[in-house]
Amino acid sequence: MGSGPDYAGASYVEGFAITSHGLVNEHGWVVRDGLIVEPTLPEEVLAYFPGLEFRGRAEIGAFLASRLGRTHERTPFFHAFGFAGQKSPSYARAMVEAYEHRRSLFPEGG
Repeated sequence: MGSGPDYAGASYVEGFAITSHGLVNEHGWVVRDGLIVEPTLPEEVLAYFPGLEFRGRAEIGAFLASRLGRTHERTPFFHAFGFAGQKSPSYARAMVEAYEHRRSLFPEGG
């Protein structure tokens, strides 16, 4: 997240993004003042599906200080929730919703 005070209350989110090419990507982004800040995807994102959200530096710090967070501080946070994040109900639901939405956008691609 940004280093200035403007980002102190921003959320770090992990979930899924559907790109303009129809790819569903595990992805992380920032939400600041209700707007998505896209730090990494170079192409247009058609839809975001949040699975895990850490609100502000305090929640990120609390997660990193937890048993799960300490063992996954250098990987995407969803890795703390089993294979592909499937032990997190919200992350698993985001994956299902992303693929269902992709099928509605690109029905010929399955």
